[in-house]
Amino acid sequence: MNENIYPKFRWFVLLTMLIVTSTTSLSLISPAPLIGEMIKSMPYLSAGQVTGMTMGVFNFFVAVAALLGGILLDKLGFVKVYLIGLVLITAGYLLIPIIGTTFWGMIFIRFLQGFGTGPVMGAAANIAASYFPLKERSIATGVQGFAVSFGIAVGLILVPKLFAATGSWQSALTYLAAVGIIGLVMTIIVIFGPKPPAITDERIKEEHSAAEFKAAITKPVTWFAIFCIFAMSWVYQAFNDMTPGYMALDAPVGLGKGPAGAGLLVGAQLSFMVGSILCGIICEKVFKGNPKILVSIGFLLGAFFTLLIKFQFITSNEGALITVLTLASFFFAFVNPLCMGYIAKNYPQKITGKLGGLAMGIGIFGGTAGVSAGAAALHTTGLYQMSITIMCIVCMVGFFLSFGLKTQKEKVAESEGL
Repeated sequence: MNENIYPKFRWFVLLTMLIVTSTTSLSLISPAPLIGEMIKSMPYLSAGQVTGMTMGVFNFFVAVAALLGGILLDKLGFVKVYLIGLVLITAGYLLIPIIGTTFWGMIFIRFLQGFGTGPVMGAAANIAASYFPLKERSIATGVQGFAVSFGIAVGLILVPKLFAATGSWQSALTYLAAVGIIGLVMTIIVIFGPKPPAITDERIKEEHSAAEFKAAITKPVTWFAIFCIFAMSWVYQAFNDMTPGYMALDAPVGLGKGPAGAGLLVGAQLSFMVGSILCGIICEKVFKGNPKILVSIGFLLGAFFTLLIKFQFITSNEGALITVLTLASFFFAFVNPLCMGYIAKNYPQKITGKLGGLAMGIGIFGGTAGVSAGAAALHTTGLYQMSITIMCIVCMVGFFLSFGLKTQKEKVAESEGL
């Protein structure tokens, strides 16, 4: 399709996706630097229980909502999905001073925010396929990976500063409602902007979408892409949710750096942002659109650098620790954007919402499993070592799964019966 028919307004849509997705990842990470402070106000809960309450619950409902969100994306469009999600996230922040100091109150808040986040996370493939020409789609989905890490980086910097300024973890989190309002304003602007090209026979007609979706989910390669997303979501969610506590909590459980220790992870989030953008460019320019090699590299080197944070010769040297965290995060960034880009490029536009929602929903169940497994290991052993080992094992599973992604040459050979 002629690239000139795609409006320049698509870049504002991409910016909106960046801000809205960053808002969801800020919502995800915002309690993590404050786990120690929450434990002080809820001394009847262990570190593992507080982690499960704030992070595990959020991730579970993100996964549920992402699965439902794929259907909503195709029926309502991403703009309405964004509006609903942002309202739920913002409402959650505003409820923190009212009910956030209780166990069940915080669970309800994280339910709202997780349910608001899920459909948003599945929107990248749909937006890429709707607003962007084929060669830009992996780059567009890479922006979502950039946005996830950008929101986490903002949270790791901003939340400790808000806590220092207010002296209250409840107040620090409540102020984050302002970010949700910014996302709402940008989404409303998109409503009045130019629309993407109309769906034509070249892309797919409405009556064919159910058959196309059924055909897509019967292809093994679809599930290899989805399970790669599942594995990396497990690892990266555990990395983001568990590592701030590992930095903050006192020895022997953690490294004893307090809430400010989350700042050591800022470099990791910045490198994830860089990796998310570069992976799409490298995939198109160097590997001719073939994601297999980069996805396998992401899993393999991500596992190696994650393993190193278990050892004292790394953790005792702040420069070495930051370097290892940064490199692990950089390679993690390759996986999900390239797999979502694979979906955006290889399936009809009309089903990318359902497939993207399915992929992210199942993937976020992986994230939920990652946080739950890590929190359970922490609760059982009282240390983070087993949690880190689990992340490395799942990375290696993802490494072997990545070989199921077909290159264009392999797909052509398969269609010709070779």
